[in-house]
Amino acid sequence: MNRKYAPEKRARMLYPFSLEDMFARSVRTESGCIELQGSTNQKGYTRVFVAGRPTPGHRAAYILANGAIPEGKLIMHKCDNRVCINPEHLCLGTDLENMRDCINKGRFNARSYPKHNPADVVRMYLANIPIKDIAAALGISKTTLYTSLGDTPRREPHHRS
Repeated sequence: MNRKYAPEKRARMLYPFSLEDMFARSVRTESGCIELQGSTNQKGYTRVFVAGRPTPGHRAAYILANGAIPEGKLIMHKCDNRVCINPEHLCLGTDLENMRDCINKGRFNARSYPKHNPADVVRMYLANIPIKDIAAALGISKTTLYTSLGDTPRREPHHRS
C-alpha cells in the first residue's frame, strides 16, 4: 500500500536533520559564508547523506530553508564558494543562468567543454567510418566519442576488405 505524506512530514522523513544541525557542523567566514565542514565530492561541493544517498550540502540547505527545488531549476552560489550553505548566498537558477554567471565571473573553463560537434560524431558514425578514424579526425578520445554518441542506435560492425 502506497501511503501519501504531507510535504512537511515527507521533508522531515527525508531530512532528519535541520538547518541548525548543518550550521553546527560549519564555520562562518568574514565574507558571511557558512562553510559546511566534512567530505566533498570530486567537484569540491560538500555533501550530506539524505535517505542514505549523498546530496550536495548547498541543495540540502536550500531545501531546508526554502522548500522543494522546482523542476528544471538548480541552486546557484552567489558567493561562488562551493562549501557555503548560507541560505542568503543561495538562489534558484537555470542551467543557462548558471553558465552566464560562470562566464561573467571569469570562471568558465573552456577545456571542460567539447571542441567537437557531437552531431558530427553521429553523422560520421552512421556513415560507417571506423571509430578510431573518427576519433583521430576530430582529435578526441574513443571514450569522448562514445559519450557523444549517447543513445545513437548501434550500427553493423565495420569489416575491412
